[in-house]
Amino acid sequence: MAKGISLHIGVGKVDSRAPCYDKGKYPCPFAENDASSMEALARKQNFKTTLLCTKHATTRNVLDEIGKAAKGPKALQSGDMFLLTYSGHGLWYDDPSGQVDEWYLFDRKLTSHELYGEWKNFQSGVRIFYTSDSCFSASMGEHVLLLARHFKLLSKPNLASLAAAVKASVLLISACQDTQQSSADPKRKHGFFTESLLSVWNNGGFSGNYKDYYDAVKSTLTNLRNQAPGYHVPQDPAYVPFGNSPSFEDRRPYTI
Repeated sequence: MAKGISLHIGVGKVDSRAPCYDKGKYPCPFAENDASSMEALARKQNFKTTLLCTKHATTRNVLDEIGKAAKGPKALQSGDMFLLTYSGHGLWYDDPSGQVDEWYLFDRKLTSHELYGEWKNFQSGVRIFYTSDSCFSASMGEHVLLLARHFKLLSKPNLASLAAAVKASVLLISACQDTQQSSADPKRKHGFFTESLLSVWNNGGFSGNYKDYYDAVKSTLTNLRNQAPGYHVPQDPAYVPFGNSPSFEDRRPYTI
């Protein structure tokens, strides 16, 4: 019988002692709510869940949880599923060959390079679905594939081997494109993207596949933003499948 493991990260603020601390960057008051609600969704879907919020969402804790799912005595096997959700600040910087995205964890920023490196440790046939409610978040999945095509230009030559080494089937649905920012209304409980994920899921009432889910989330997010005054800058969720295993996109989301 297939099994599922999930990790849910919500970073409302960064440690003031962390190198990535920016006193001018406002907190994310909705991030912990986002993570808690996504964890509750996963629990109802029979995932073995872990919730890491703010001070517990350190790089070591996050990478340890991913690592335990990828390798070791209780590692996921072919046919199993890993679910990861993140809510918090996102940032990017330019690499000579492209954009690199980052998640703000409590103690430092986690790069898309590092996350992609974790995916290579999962076995062939494992399904990985992750969501990112953060700014500039599309490259948390796709940038390594783009960089690998221009290997001679890379400042980090291990990226090409990381891209080639991913044996699992991976799908990212993120809050926005690389040039956009994820948004939230302080009067609401969740960020617009996470609220859309939850609304479309409808407590398990959704019956379509992943692409149907993405399309409905994109439409719902647009409607939510149109109803809230002052949110006129585009925010278009990204849909990024990758990996070397057969795709699971035709399945119902969050289904082990």
